[in-house]
Amino acid sequence: LFRFGDRFLYEAELEFEIEEGVTRTSLEYAQLDFFLNDNITVVAGKILLPFCVFGERLHPTWINRFASNPPLFGHGDGGVSPLLPILSDFGAMIRGSWAFEEGRAVTASLFVTQGPSVEAHDEEEEAEPHGTLLSSAFQLSSEGSEEEEEHGDLAPLPEFQFGGNAVDNNKDKMIGARLAWVMAPNFELDASAMTGAFDDEGSRLTGVNLAAEFRKGATEIRGEGFSLWYDVEEPAEEGEEHSEGTVRAKTGGYYLQAAHRRGPWEPVFRWTQTLGSSADGFEDRDGFYQVGFGLNYWFSPAIALMTGYEINQTADTDLPDRLLVHWSFGF
Repeated sequence: LFRFGDRFLYEAELEFEIEEGVTRTSLEYAQLDFFLNDNITVVAGKILLPFCVFGERLHPTWINRFASNPPLFGHGDGGVSPLLPILSDFGAMIRGSWAFEEGRAVTASLFVTQGPSVEAHDEEEEAEPHGTLLSSAFQLSSEGSEEEEEHGDLAPLPEFQFGGNAVDNNKDKMIGARLAWVMAPNFELDASAMTGAFDDEGSRLTGVNLAAEFRKGATEIRGEGFSLWYDVEEPAEEGEEHSEGTVRAKTGGYYLQAAHRRGPWEPVFRWTQTLGSSADGFEDRDGFYQVGFGLNYWFSPAIALMTGYEINQTADTDLPDRLLVHWSFGF
């Protein structure tokens, strides 16, 4: 975070990852905020999209109360590909906040970005979970259990990339908005939506989200869920390789999380579930759920030692459970 005078704030996140001995660097987001007045802020750059709450506000490890992201969001943490990455894209946004008496306020955000594109891979190249949205419930990336991108009569699994390139791939833009009702400091309710084309054919990705947060003393309860609709090629007729039409596929999921602070100790519970996916002409795809138990020790407001245990399960496949120990610093 860098502040320039009273009206400009620059914020960015640079990420380093080690995969198979290779260090990879990526720019999570980089945006310039201009404070027009006490109520309105104009934002431009590679911005964090205000669709859902977790990605924009909570994904930094020293803010997130659990040792890992909910498996709905992120970069394939633990070998599980999320339904949504941490959404960031090239574009602009205007946001506002209007306060009333007794801590009540309304906040609103409106954004326009380049929008998603379909990420292409060679047949033998393994798909990267970073920055992708998978229409399946989840894919396993552990050896010997990786799912193929097509399962007979199941809907295909397109991958969408956000912010992978500053150049737009079609004439359409992604537009979206979020509206929130705040009763500080105890309660907030958010609703958001987005829609945009991801190819020159006009195929669209659309999403809606609802999130809520409640705080009272040392107790914090939050949850959010979303549904996604996107166009896929309809099943081909017998004897034909491809179909000329498209159908709408649907997927989604939600998570609930509760934490309670007792001195420096903080137990955490999290439940996450995907609702599978479906499309006309295809068989429905089963969902996934995860139960997480955590215990944190806070040395300071921004330094914590976090432990967590995840129990993962699909309808027909046992996923590996995980024990995590996470040392988190905020600065």
